[in-house]
Amino acid sequence: MATGDGAAAHGVPDIGSPADAVGVLGSPPVTQRLDMIERVLFALARAQGIDPAAS
Repeated sequence: MATGDGAAAHGVPDIGSPADAVGVLGSPPVTQRLDMIERVLFALARAQGIDPAAS
């Protein structure tokens, strides 16, 4: 990954961490998306009669 002035000269955005590089500019952060996925999976498990907290 390029950093510093060379990156800006080549049109590469400066990112703070690899996690910030994932996704589209303006999309929710990775941690927020993972939290949403976890909530959906828990809801699906409960709908099927599975208690995800019992594991």
